[in-house]
Amino acid sequence: MNTRVIAARQWRVARQNALSISKGMLINAALSSAVILSAFGVIYVKDLNRRLFIQYQNLQQVQAQEMSRFSKLLLEQSTWSTQARIQRIAQHDLGMQLPTTANTVLVTE
Repeated sequence: MNTRVIAARQWRVARQNALSISKGMLINAALSSAVILSAFGVIYVKDLNRRLFIQYQNLQQVQAQEMSRFSKLLLEQSTWSTQARIQRIAQHDLGMQLPTTANTVLVTE
């Protein structure tokens, strides 16, 4: 009977050791998976950051091109709307003339 008690105690100790090893292995597995997941997260965020930076640079380049184009359009607009050009078109193409003092009428109330 004494051997049965000893065998039962040994079995309980072995079972507790097996459970404690399983808990340790479970903790190690959880920590290892957390490290691996965080590593993949870092890789993903770094790749996303690079892609967004490249897209940002491309958009800045497009903006610079559009600003240059807009500046050229403003220059062209100012060229087409100069007073001398408008007066020349009015006189030559439309046959308009500057009014003389005899043709000027002053309206008073």
